[in-house]
Amino acid sequence: MAGLAFTTSGPTPGVLSEKLRIDSSGRLLVAKTSTSHSFPLQIQAASDANAIGIAGESSNDTSEITFYENDDLTILGQIQHKQDHAVYRHRVGYLRFDTGGITERMRIDSSGKVLIGTTSGSTAFAGDANNLVIVESGNTAKIVVHRKTEDAYGGNLRLGKTRSTTSAIDNNDEVGIIEFFGHDSTDTNSRLAHIGCYAEADGATNDVPGRLVLATTADGASTPTERVRIDSSGRVGIGATSPSSLLTLRQTAASHQIFEISRPNSDSPLFSGQ
Repeated sequence: MAGLAFTTSGPTPGVLSEKLRIDSSGRLLVAKTSTSHSFPLQIQAASDANAIGIAGESSNDTSEITFYENDDLTILGQIQHKQDHAVYRHRVGYLRFDTGGITERMRIDSSGKVLIGTTSGSTAFAGDANNLVIVESGNTAKIVVHRKTEDAYGGNLRLGKTRSTTSAIDNNDEVGIIEFFGHDSTDTNSRLAHIGCYAEADGATNDVPGRLVLATTADGASTPTERVRIDSSGRVGIGATSPSSLLTLRQTAASHQIFEISRPNSDSPLFSGQ
């Protein structure tokens, strides 16, 4: 391969070793003498896998690589490393992460949403601004939180709420909710059920009473209705939003049974009440 080679003397006197070459196509080759690739700059890593080293500036050790559009003026993106963190910037669009060649696995879109298994989460599930969306086929759409420590504690899923960065929650504020959606042949905007936690008083220092609510969607409806509530005093209401005893049962229609007790494999109730 024709070109211009740069050599230095090696450990043996009089023996020169090629270090850098500009080949006939104008490609700059470092620590290699030939190539089948078209990249303008190609570097062969050393035996210790080192190929490129970038030293940070003297004032704060920051170093970066900047990518420009063809006009040499408009910045496309940057990779920046500081002493305590790294920054990956892209001027417009999204960041995409591929594995197994060019198969997309995850992207962070321009609004900061993290999308796994999908390229858009803007209209999924009631059109909300979902910050994390996972869409997978088969049995792979799962989230696992597994704690491996020599103690009595397990994995945690924590949902929280503040009125602002430091303001206490207000009475009846929704603190956290788990919602279940299903496709209705049109979209995935209809909820089948939800489990929610709500404040039962204004928040005060180390004093945040709450309630749990279980809601399901009735046949012919598209939004859940509260069915069970556990209030801040531990009282359970089934069909009752203000339970007055440890267990309060309330039916909306006077002709309907409130509860039933029966034996296994028997259609005849032992006891029922209205």
